[in-house]
Amino acid sequence: MTATGSASRIAVERALGRIIAGQPHALRDDPDRVEGVLRDEVPRAAREIAAIAAVQRAGIASRSAEEVLKALREDTPVSADLAVWAVGVWQRSGGAAAAAQPRAETGQDDWIGDSTARRWVADDSDLLEPGPVEGHRAGGAGGAGGAGGAGGAGGAAGLHGPAGAPTLWQRASLWAMSHRRLAGAALAALLVALVAMRLFTPSVEITDVALDGPFVGDGQNRAVLVSFNARNATVKRVEVNIAQTNGKWRRTEWSYDVTPQERAKGLASSGSLSYGDIREPVRSVFLYRLIYDDGQRSAPFRKEIVILPVPSSRPVLKQITLPGQFRPGRWFEVGVAFEDPDGDAETLEVTVVSSTLTWKQRQFVDRHPEIKGLKSGSFNWRMYVDNSNQTVLDFVLIDARGNRSEPLRKALNFQ
Repeated sequence: MTATGSASRIAVERALGRIIAGQPHALRDDPDRVEGVLRDEVPRAAREIAAIAAVQRAGIASRSAEEVLKALREDTPVSADLAVWAVGVWQRSGGAAAAAQPRAETGQDDWIGDSTARRWVADDSDLLEPGPVEGHRAGGAGGAGGAGGAGGAGGAAGLHGPAGAPTLWQRASLWAMSHRRLAGAALAALLVALVAMRLFTPSVEITDVALDGPFVGDGQNRAVLVSFNARNATVKRVEVNIAQTNGKWRRTEWSYDVTPQERAKGLASSGSLSYGDIREPVRSVFLYRLIYDDGQRSAPFRKEIVILPVPSSRPVLKQITLPGQFRPGRWFEVGVAFEDPDGDAETLEVTVVSSTLTWKQRQFVDRHPEIKGLKSGSFNWRMYVDNSNQTVLDFVLIDARGNRSEPLRKALNFQ
């Protein structure tokens, strides 16, 4: 009990003592009035006042303490320690019936040895906290003293039986302690059961799904590994399902058996993934599950996989070679030298930038499949001119991904 709780109990006990001293008979059978007066005097001790009122309503003025405590235990939510304290307050304040005073008999059948009782009382001040009462002796029954004085010596019997035997108040406290011990034992048993359940209940959980290296659309296979924890269960198979995708896959469901070696390591293969050439990223959501024992399934593990286009480089035009003379009315060839790290260049685009001649078309696009797959080389581009003119042309090499080389400009003089 906190210091604040102790102060509240002392204040309530003193206030009740004043009430009983002033109007012992008028208030004895009026718990609502007693509760109201106490709330006015000690407004911050709601729990303690509720316990005092509950003891009065349970009949402390006419019933034994055993009966009152039993009634409180069965019919009210008052805790055991508050109930014991409240009964003691009524006893010490003189508001309890004579029959409610503790019995003085002793004996092994009724008590745990008095030394045990005294030790328990000394160790648990949270339950037993008599505290002084203005104008009243703790026993109450020993006779009234002068105003503000103490009662006769017989009042001590209100707290202690003869020969040091535990009082009823102490017996009730011991009862509360025994119930605490029972509750503790029940809690311990529950914890043991929960631990046993955890130890022996099958449990399978996927902890990670990892790919072998970055995933790009190059058609190469990439292994997929599933990490897992399994307790009291035998993992037999990995199931894979594509839940969402903006791409096209040959299949959307498959499974792989888990080998004993993989089971021992907690690391299983779910096959491999590959994807061909793409222009835009492909996003897919995969769900992985483990099948164990009699067809039981683990919770799905969600893995989003993004496939990126293969990084590419633009082709480069190294040189444009012109013939020595350009004569109108003849075909002539222009040599084109290039480099292409990806080896997928295949189209030459030639654009008329300016000319003294009016051309029927301003752009020529010719495919050259013979250079596909080459990372460097040269090829010829043929053209025909039937009139003398001066023309400026831009040459651009384009690969299969649409990557364009920087234009290479050449001026031609046809005479």
